[in-house]
Amino acid sequence: MLLRFLASSNPGGLIAEHGTGAGVGAAWLTSGLIGGARLIFAERDGELADQSSRLFRELPAVEIRSGDEPYDLLFTDASFRTGFDPSNWNNIIELVKVAGQIVMDDSHPVDLWPPEWDDLVDAKREFALRNLRVAGAEIRTTATTAALIATRVA
Repeated sequence: MLLRFLASSNPGGLIAEHGTGAGVGAAWLTSGLIGGARLIFAERDGELADQSSRLFRELPAVEIRSGDEPYDLLFTDASFRTGFDPSNWNNIIELVKVAGQIVMDDSHPVDLWPPEWDDLVDAKREFALRNLRVAGAEIRTTATTAALIATRVA
């Protein structure tokens, strides 16, 4: 429901999802499209991309492509250890407009990390909460999960 809410807060916006997988996140985003908003999604796995595109083929506001225009809202379901290395932060930020949001879900609240994770760095949290080009927040979505939301400020 968080994704539906966020999509609906961008009427007429260009919304993107990277790592669509089976299309669950895309379905939530699609349910919140209003005012001519469009959803573009990308998936590296060709089979999953084909399956997801079939799910949304009747919806003209949803498409698969690699866009080069900045998005109003970008949802990514990346692992906490991949893709958010500080050397890649500017590339990620440039995918959204100033005031655009980057949403990352399925995070584990730090206070619930298992002991074997104690020495790990959560790159998504670092990106959202220590990056001077975004204003970030962590929001509990259930008792055991959290989402990170970063708004581009520079």
